Amino acid sequence: MNVKRFTARTSRDALKLVKAAFGDDAVVLSTRPCAEGVEVLAMAPDSVGHFEKLAGPAQPLFWGAVLMAFGIASAIMGALRAAMEEDTKTLLACSTIENIGLITLGLGLALAFRAADLGALAAVAAGAALLHALNHAMFKTLLFLG
Repeated sequence: MNVKRFTARTSRDALKLVKAAFGDDAVVLSTRPCAEGVEVLAMAPDSVGHFEKLAGPAQPLFWGAVLMAFGIASAIMGALRAAMEEDTKTLLACSTIENIGLITLGLGLALAFRAADLGALAAVAAGAALLHALNHAMFKTLLFLG
C-alpha cells in the first residue's frame, strides 16, 4: 500500500504536493495542523483496491437473504412481545431483541448488496447497522443509568 505523509505551510500547498506525487485521484486519509503548517496523509489510487481485498470475496445472495429473514423475524417478534409486556425490565429486553433484529436486517442488506456488486449501497447498509448498534447501546446504557 502506497501511503505517504506530506507537510507544507498551507493546506493548498500540501494538496499540490499530494497531486504532484499521486495524481488527481489520490485519496487524502487525514489532515492535521503541525509546527510546520499542515500535515497530510495521502494514499495512491491503486491502493484503494486493497480495502476491498480485506473484506473478502462477495458471498452468494443466499446469506444476505437468510440474515434479512432472521432480522425481520426478530424485529417483529420483539416488537409484538414488547407491546404485550407490563413489566418494565422485560419490555426493555424485548426492545433490545427488536433492535438486534434491525441491526441483523441491516447487515443482511449489506451482504445482499455486496453479492449484487453494489459496493456503495453495501457500505451504507453496513454503516447504518453499526450506527444503529452504537445508538442502541448508548441510549440503553443511559436508560439503565438514569
